[in-house]
Amino acid sequence: YDTILHHGPALNYLRDLVGIDRMVLGTDLPFPPGDPDPLTTLRDAGFNTGEIETIVATNPKALFGL
Repeated sequence: YDTILHHGPALNYLRDLVGIDRMVLGTDLPFPPGDPDPLTTLRDAGFNTGEIETIVATNPKALFGL
């Protein structure tokens, strides 16, 4: 799931609903609304370093076959 969410409770709900292994960061850049610091958003929502690594690196690599 593309996490085009910038709201901690919504991100946590998505994690609980589908699991961390099915989440990736999404963006509409350069169009608003944008999150200027998505890693801080994830940290502030309570995601740990391993979960963030999964969302921003492991899952996208798997999705794109890298």
